[in-house]
Amino acid sequence: MVKRGPLDRGLDFPFCFAMLVSLHRPAAPPTSGTLRHSRGRRAFSAHRVRASEQPSSPTIPERIRSDAEFSKLNELLEKSQLVKRLSDGSSWTLFAFSNSALDRTLSAIGMSQSMLMANRDVLEALLARHVVPAKVMSASLQPGTDVKTLLGASLRVKRLPSNDLAVGGSKISIMDIPTSRGVIHIVDDLILSPELAAKRYAWNLPGKAMGSVFFDPLGFTRNQTRGEIQRLREAEVTHARVAMAACAGMVLQEMWSPLLPEVVNPAIIHLQQVPAPFWQLTGALIAAIELTRARLGWEPPVEGLFTLREQYTPGNLQFDPLGLRSLFKDGLTGARAAELQWGRLAMLASVVIVSEEAVYGRTALWF
Repeated sequence: MVKRGPLDRGLDFPFCFAMLVSLHRPAAPPTSGTLRHSRGRRAFSAHRVRASEQPSSPTIPERIRSDAEFSKLNELLEKSQLVKRLSDGSSWTLFAFSNSALDRTLSAIGMSQSMLMANRDVLEALLARHVVPAKVMSASLQPGTDVKTLLGASLRVKRLPSNDLAVGGSKISIMDIPTSRGVIHIVDDLILSPELAAKRYAWNLPGKAMGSVFFDPLGFTRNQTRGEIQRLREAEVTHARVAMAACAGMVLQEMWSPLLPEVVNPAIIHLQQVPAPFWQLTGALIAAIELTRARLGWEPPVEGLFTLREQYTPGNLQFDPLGLRSLFKDGLTGARAAELQWGRLAMLASVVIVSEEAVYGRTALWF
């Protein structure tokens, strides 16, 4: 038996203490995680994964399948057979959307989930815009860069006014959710093709003629881009305002004309009787309004001719001195809808007034 000296016996206590600590150390957490949304804020609860990504790390489909908030996305992936491709060991990036985002978007374009799943081509094209055949981390998502999707479409990365990033027009709310040889970013809305994005924009415009039904029997919005539909709405709002001013001017001038008593009726011959200062004031007013529209709503010509700014609301010149929008429950949206309804009525009324006076040669209201 070997005898231990004092120094040897002094080493027993730290050695035993280290052994006890190692025995009571908690086990390493599993690498699986869940996607979870909380009210007012989205959060991703996932355990840490080593940077080297162990082979046991969950794949993208497994991550999606682990959270009920993404159950509909999981159904779409399985229906399109993308689950196999996302699990084949290659590097992938998925821009995932929640059940509520899917329901909101499908409702906006007049579709249901069953209709989408029945149309295999539309389904695969939609999902392909959310899949990138490479691992793209947040550090690579710089404003102004493009991301190539599974079918080769380019998604532009932009910086929103809120300082958040958006890809393909959809805000990225959570970034860099790790998976085995891939990554997931969560977006607030679906990344739609230009055609579907234009349809969603048109369906969400205020002032629908038949309530919740989209009414476009002549197909003005058919096969149009979002920018073209935005220009059509700008033109409609502008003509509606001109028609309301014209109707009020014709009726009031025929009834009572204290400023220009020498002008005689009917209203269709008023303009050729007014003096030159009237045209000068009218021209200055029109120029001021058009310059304001150009400054607020239109892109500079060097960036694109006849192109409205993407964030511009058609007709919103930021001019409401009487605070009329506060009278509506929906604020600006309600005010825009009411203005369009009255403007459309005024356009029809102005056509009737001008036509009747031109045919019969008298005032339309028999004053």
